[in-house]
Amino acid sequence: AVITHRYPGVTWSTPTGVHTASLGADPLLLMVPAGHHLAGRRRVDIGVLSDETFISGTAEDPNRVALAVASASAGFVPNVAFETADYVATATLVERGFGIAVVPQLAWPTDNPALRRISLRVNGRIIARELSFASRTGRLSPLIKELRVHLDTQRT
Repeated sequence: AVITHRYPGVTWSTPTGVHTASLGADPLLLMVPAGHHLAGRRRVDIGVLSDETFISGTAEDPNRVALAVASASAGFVPNVAFETADYVATATLVERGFGIAVVPQLAWPTDNPALRRISLRVNGRIIARELSFASRTGRLSPLIKELRVHLDTQRT
């Protein structure tokens, strides 16, 4: 059994013999340095970011694919100047003013006062990755059953 995620715009089919159950959404947040012109905003629409420089994963990275799909919905291709899948490295680059980034809330690397979290919207809706619990179909071990019950009670 695993807890996994899927970014918007990334296709993924459930393998044969695997059952998935949704655990909810993990919002993708805009990470900007404290001195950035958007730092005081609580939320922004992806369209206002067309002239920004981004820090993101490689072109195949699910986070980058989600950024590209969201940006395309607003009519632009994001300018990604630095590529890394390491959110700590991303935070350091953002803090030092090399660009901005889109980071999942659960992967936010630190509560650094030099960084600001901004809710990111696409077409008026919050953009998020979907969290799921995946396990083999059929008989589950008692421990996995207990974990599923625990995860289900945490959502309610």
